[in-house]
This record gives sequence, C-alpha cells and structure tokens, in this order.
Amino acid sequence: GIRDSVASGFADAPQRDAFLLLRCLCFLSMRPLPDGRTAEENQPSRAKAVVLDVLRGIVEKYARSIRSSYNLIYATKRYLCLSVLRNSASRVPSVFRVSLAIFRTLLSFFRQDLKLELGVFFANVFLRMLERPISTRLQQVMLLQELLHYFQYPKNVVELFLNYDCDVEALDIFEGMVNTFAKMSQNLRTSTDSTTNGNET
Repeated sequence: GIRDSVASGFADAPQRDAFLLLRCLCFLSMRPLPDGRTAEENQPSRAKAVVLDVLRGIVEKYARSIRSSYNLIYATKRYLCLSVLRNSASRVPSVFRVSLAIFRTLLSFFRQDLKLELGVFFANVFLRMLERPISTRLQQVMLLQELLHYFQYPKNVVELFLNYDCDVEALDIFEGMVNTFAKMSQNLRTSTDSTTNGNET
C-alpha cells in the first residue's frame, strides 16, 4: 500500500505528504540505469542525478523539520541512506558527485540521528573506495575533494573523533581515515620515486 506500517501517527497532513514525497523521490533515485550504460552520461543518468539533487536540496533546506519528526527521520534512514549507498557505487560522474553531496549534507545536519549509518558509509564504502581498486581515479578524486571540503573546519574533525573513535561501541572512523591517507601518501611517494628513478636510468 501507499503507507508504511511505521508511518502512522503523523502530526498533520503536510508531514505525511513530506514523508510520501521523500520516499517517492528515493525510489526514483534508485531506479537502475539501462544495462550496458551504467557508466555513461545519458538521459537516464542525468534524470537520476536531477532527482538526487532535489533530494539534497530538500534535506539541506528542511533539515530541522526532518529532525523533529520520527517518521521523516525513519524515511531518511530507510530510504535516503539506501539511495546514497546504492548510488555511491555509480560510475556516472554526475550521479556519484550528487551522492557525495547528499552524504556531506547528512554528515553536516544529521550526525547524531544517523550516527550508525554514517559510520558504515565511512568505513565500508568511502574508505574502501580510497583503499582498493574498486573505483575509478575520478571517483577517488571527487571523494577526496568532498572530504577535504568538509574537514577544512577543525570542529568537524574533532566531532568525528569524539563521536566515533571515543565511543567504545562505534567504529574508529578517524583512525581509519588517518591510516587510509597515510597509505595513499606512501603509495604516491613510491610511485613518484619509481618514476623518477626510471627517468634517471
């Protein structure tokens, strides 16, 4: 049916409509792209990117209202986080870029409400994309740009450490990021040294 079993007891009709709109947009954003065209910029991928950008705008503009509603937080956890998870694996640059933007929005406004989900994104999706050859170089560059944009503010770095690494029940996200960046730096240095030595011989 059109209602979720959990989506009962809305404060008012606008809140119910907001839940249904958020869920509908998330479903649209998760529609698979045509077979064999999952890495191309085409009409279906552009449409997906537009829907994701609409979701980003809604969550960013109405974050306070969403946080005040159990049902809207539920929709964010169940549907929007799933959409970001699926689309963060996309090799279409526009889709991947907006997925990262949504993640940063969630990280900025929903750190406490989505603590578990955001920790999973960090540890099992984004850090793995930087560590392993499961992503393109462009994806890695875009991801690093998003992380640098968010962590340019020292307060965000401190909050990440306190919310995760200082919580015995949470993942050590800060430590994982430091280790990942150290490995990437070492690999880059090794690659640079090899290139330099090759040019000298």
